[in-house]
Amino acid sequence: MINYSNIASDIGVSEPTVKNYYEILEDTLIGFQLLPWRGGESRKSVATSKFYFFDTGVLNTILRTPQELDKNSDIFGKIFEQFIAQELRAYISYRRLDVPFNFWRSLQKHEVDFIIDGQIAIEVKSATKVKPDHLKGLRAIKDEGKITARYLISFDSSEKHFDGIVCMHWESFLKDLWKDQMILRSKS
Repeated sequence: MINYSNIASDIGVSEPTVKNYYEILEDTLIGFQLLPWRGGESRKSVATSKFYFFDTGVLNTILRTPQELDKNSDIFGKIFEQFIAQELRAYISYRRLDVPFNFWRSLQKHEVDFIIDGQIAIEVKSATKVKPDHLKGLRAIKDEGKITARYLISFDSSEKHFDGIVCMHWESFLKDLWKDQMILRSKS
């Protein structure tokens, strides 16, 4: 998540200058901001956005990621989340969908990585086994009243369903997405 004042303080420039830098990154298609979803009914959400680079290779270079990356590391999880963000953004663009693409984080620290059209909630985990703890954000967002479909995307090979949450392997998710089955599932 972007904290303009912290970044400005760290690099010794003004907050408006940092905002301008991010605008340049977006204007030159180096990356994009994901704005927070503010459509919830019960919990107040954060107001800061997230930033994703256009390609995971750029992030790997910035982070100086080793070639052999530990799949249990935080860096692997961030890169995996960015990969899914890029796929979702590409899908929305290629299908010419005029829908908002956001993320949600409440002030109580509940978070969902992606919200599409204010209706579809998607959480991304690099875990090989889905655990109840991974579902916290998706369970919390149910209380917000407008979400019609909730997905947890991971490396777990078996599809599972918990309290209306569909847990899918990332490859199955992307196959269904690009076959236009995800949007259709959420509307039914």
